[in-house]
Amino acid sequence: MENEKKTVRRFVFKLFKVYWKRELLAAVLVGVMIALAVVFPLLIRLLIDVVIPSGDMDLLVKYVLLVVGLWFGSLIFTYFGEVVFETTALMAKSDLRKQLLEKMFVLPFDFFHKNKTGELVSRLISDLELVGTVIAQVFPILLLGVVQITAILAIMFAFNWKLTLLPLGFIVFSFLVIMFFNIMVEKRSKVEREKFGELAGVTSNIIDNMKLIRIAMPFAWVMNFFDRFQGDHIYAGKRFIKSIKIAGTLKTSINGLISFSLLAYGGYLVMKGEITVGILMTFWAYVQSLFNPIQLLMQVNILLRQSWGGLLRTIEVLEAPEEERSNSSPKLEDVRSISLENIAFGYGNKQILKGLSLELRKGEITTLVGESGAGKTTTLNILMGLQKPQSGTIYINGDPVSNSALLRPYIGFVEQTPTLFEKCTLLENITLGRSISKASLENIFERTNLDVLLRRFENGLDTLVADIQLSGGERQLVALARALVSNPRLLILDEITANIDSKTEEIIQNTLLGLRSEGIIVLMVAHRLSTVLLSDRVALISNGVIVASGTHNELLKTSSEYKKLYSLQLIKDE
Repeated sequence: MENEKKTVRRFVFKLFKVYWKRELLAAVLVGVMIALAVVFPLLIRLLIDVVIPSGDMDLLVKYVLLVVGLWFGSLIFTYFGEVVFETTALMAKSDLRKQLLEKMFVLPFDFFHKNKTGELVSRLISDLELVGTVIAQVFPILLLGVVQITAILAIMFAFNWKLTLLPLGFIVFSFLVIMFFNIMVEKRSKVEREKFGELAGVTSNIIDNMKLIRIAMPFAWVMNFFDRFQGDHIYAGKRFIKSIKIAGTLKTSINGLISFSLLAYGGYLVMKGEITVGILMTFWAYVQSLFNPIQLLMQVNILLRQSWGGLLRTIEVLEAPEEERSNSSPKLEDVRSISLENIAFGYGNKQILKGLSLELRKGEITTLVGESGAGKTTTLNILMGLQKPQSGTIYINGDPVSNSALLRPYIGFVEQTPTLFEKCTLLENITLGRSISKASLENIFERTNLDVLLRRFENGLDTLVADIQLSGGERQLVALARALVSNPRLLILDEITANIDSKTEEIIQNTLLGLRSEGIIVLMVAHRLSTVLLSDRVALISNGVIVASGTHNELLKTSSEYKKLYSLQLIKDE
């Protein structure tokens, strides 16, 4: 717990330094309001003890106008100060979201296996709502609150130290009680944020499977599944709310006790002649003024406790170890061959690759086949540098490399169900901001038949994806064009012909044949016979190793396991 506190303080202070100028401006504006708040009780005393007894009506009118003018002035300064506070909070949230997103670009791929999409979205959106407010407001409010309380107590002591000790004692007591409850609130905040992340992940999972849900109609089961996680979040949320509300109840109770005790004891001192009624009313006004900074400090305390879990979850991402990157990434003039030798990889006690060896050659199409769970996707991830082998060696052009991530600039990748950015145009989805000449882009469109597709849309490449309906095959062609923009030396295709029509498959096959003739290395995961027959070599993976390699016809003769795959229609003739 102590380490958590140090981590949070360091994080908050580091971000405070980024926005200190804006926070200082807000503090100055609100500080003027605080100065006026300190002066008002003194004006009340003069009104009661001097102005009213004088019987001078003109003096009274001038005095009232002065007070009203100062009051309006304090409102104006408060307005501008709070506007600066809130806009700074917006800036902090925006900057933190960008930092989190940029951090995710360099995190190990395993991070996204351990943290589901919904939970990560929760961190980017929900957690940062409170975190941004903490960054923008905690330090100025703490500073101004302490200054205001100190100034008020100093003036009160100057008037009558006995009467001052009464509210001071209650204030110290309230802070001690609140510090006691903070430990419980911090723990419950952390649990509530964790449960919210789980609920966000489940909700995302349900929406992703809406097609299945609409067809299979397991509505009651889905609702029970959802309610289980929502119930956990509600339970954690209720416990957290109860903890927070204790602080609010204590504040209200202590404020009432201070006011009542002050008037009772102050009335006693007035009767004894130790203070005037004006001084008593000044004390009462100062106590009311004390409530505001005390309330602000308590709100800061509540805000910190509410955001505690969010702060920790944000820090967890920002300070997570980044993906290992090679200090020297030599530029490859050409990629002639890529070899995996005795590659092993696994999660925990589950070993997925167990000494896999595979060679990919320039100008060849290699197809990886095997049963589900055999290690095909993991092999692709190893080649793309998304996962690091636990043992074994990767060779590029015959030279061993410590990190296959250096291949990424030379890799084009298309997955079975490509994801397009719905709020972007077709051009943006294809180029992803990468520069490419008009001639090269037109060549890609011609090879992938996208030039025909684009004629359907009035705005052509400037058409928003969200405004059109693209079939699965059309999305694959857009994804294939996107992969070709980087002029890849290695093209990796993961089951891209599994769910497309024969016409789209023919376009893809012709594109691959053209790429092969240009010396591109093509690696596919496929089970469609027409795609497998396109290959120069078929590599059969079983239980984490390559057990057979050759053409389709050769493997039918030499590999009983491959023949079994074919007979079970795991390699399909469609």
